[in-house]
Amino acid sequence: MTMIIVEEYRKESILHNLRSTCGTGISSLKALISSDEAESAEEALFSFAQQLRNHADQYAYYGNMFSYPAFFREVLSFAESLALYGISSDALPEDDASRKELKEIVSKALLHTEKERRTRLSAEAFLHREHSSTVLSYGFYRDYFWYDLSRKLKEKMTYEPYPACEVQKRTYSTALSMRREIEGIAQRIIAENVPCNVILCSPSSQMPVLRAVFERCGIPFSYVSDTIPVRLPSAFASLVRLAINRDADSLLEALLNDAFSESISWNLYEYLKSTMTECAPPHLYDAFVQSLNKVHARRSDPPKPPAEAAYLKQMEEEADRLFENITPSLNLLLNAAAGADILKAAYTVCSSSALLKQAAERTAGLRLRSALQKCLPLAES
Repeated sequence: MTMIIVEEYRKESILHNLRSTCGTGISSLKALISSDEAESAEEALFSFAQQLRNHADQYAYYGNMFSYPAFFREVLSFAESLALYGISSDALPEDDASRKELKEIVSKALLHTEKERRTRLSAEAFLHREHSSTVLSYGFYRDYFWYDLSRKLKEKMTYEPYPACEVQKRTYSTALSMRREIEGIAQRIIAENVPCNVILCSPSSQMPVLRAVFERCGIPFSYVSDTIPVRLPSAFASLVRLAINRDADSLLEALLNDAFSESISWNLYEYLKSTMTECAPPHLYDAFVQSLNKVHARRSDPPKPPAEAAYLKQMEEEADRLFENITPSLNLLLNAAAGADILKAAYTVCSSSALLKQAAERTAGLRLRSALQKCLPLAES
């Protein structure tokens, strides 16, 4: 069987071209070599951070940095690079107390890089195999380790380079809008029937339009990276903050992030933002009407209630309906005490979020669940 090694973003186009070919396998270089047996990235980061925070008083220079997750991510990322290239912490400088302390921290981080160590060993073994029936197709590698490995494999495998394309004619065109521009690109691809690269200057806004147009036109395509913004992680984080702070601002943030099963309208959000002072629906209508009645009682011809009264009553009724639906979830969050209980409560509430109707949000939810399953036992220990 022939094995084609190709990056993930090109799999779809390769499969499209090989749809009538049997006996051919397709895999990415990372899938063939990377090890998934060691602890996950989230588990490694959490374990490393917990290990150092338990002894923060022993680190005079860097102990204050242990309050920042970014510090642990940077150190662990550096340690992962060392493990990938087989560099020991003994090679790090220790010519002053600060560097000596940092070297010790990196040494502890290296204990959580078993995945990278196995990947390096697997890559070395893969390089020395027989690859007579393997085709290495061109790809874009962001990480130098994988780029360097693919460069070495070119000498041992049949290499499929990027298809040469001689530019016969250079033309320029313009369009009145982004959608028309992408429509024009699609029409040109169909008319000329040649492969091409499309470079997006603003992927977050242009990619959804390009995908919709290309799918409608039946143009097969793949992408190096596709930015699909997801909101579920922010929703989960806002629920955690709500369980910790237990204040109106945190509740408003969670509502704005659609963290609950009930979505909130913008009008209701603005109303609650200006009136809510605690984690409960505000009731201002009766007080407002009573104050009006006191004023009107002094007049012989009391006017009709102002439009503000009707608006206030409508918003109050909507707020009551909203809180009626979210009260069980809200109580679960506000009654959570310990850190692990807060995370569990936030996930339970988040698992019924209205956001999960979207596929990208469901994928983010599965990743969140996986991370919590691996990290919660460490938090409870």
